[in-house]
Amino acid sequence: MLKRSFRSLCIGALGALLLTACGGTGGGASSQPTADQNASSPTAVPAATNPVEPSSDSAAGNGYAMKRLAVQDPATPIDGFTLDSGSRLVAVQVELSVSTAAEKMSIDSVYATVTGDDQTEYPAAALAVKDELAVSEIGNGEKVTGWLAFSVPKNAKLKTITYRVGLAEVVVLSAKLAP
Repeated sequence: MLKRSFRSLCIGALGALLLTACGGTGGGASSQPTADQNASSPTAVPAATNPVEPSSDSAAGNGYAMKRLAVQDPATPIDGFTLDSGSRLVAVQVELSVSTAAEKMSIDSVYATVTGDDQTEYPAAALAVKDELAVSEIGNGEKVTGWLAFSVPKNAKLKTITYRVGLAEVVVLSAKLAP
């Protein structure tokens, strides 16, 4: 009985977490960004006990890899995307790949953030730049290249880009934004 209750509690918590991560009540995604989606809303990041500073333009772990290919700062938004007056758009071209991981890698801008030198983390902005990283899934031996965009305050000094892989066991791939 205790096992069954604990399992139900875990399943319910996972469902709530997934619903929150996917953006709410399941009403579907809009094809046009709203003012809320364009806002520069930093997220609170728990302080790492021993933060590891990325030392290069690429990162790999558990059979997954990310490489920063290019940075446009500021970037030109596509038609229909509006920036707040105190913000600028930064675009980062990345290559994501799976080399030896058993699980597939979900490709979506929701897993990407950039971090400023003050440790503030900014989420990716969807539907913001040309040749944006397409939502997909890749498996062993596959790779994909595309742009990720971030709406950040005009004066933000960005240091790293991070891509998170997985739900149960999260692999964090972080790379420097500047050489």
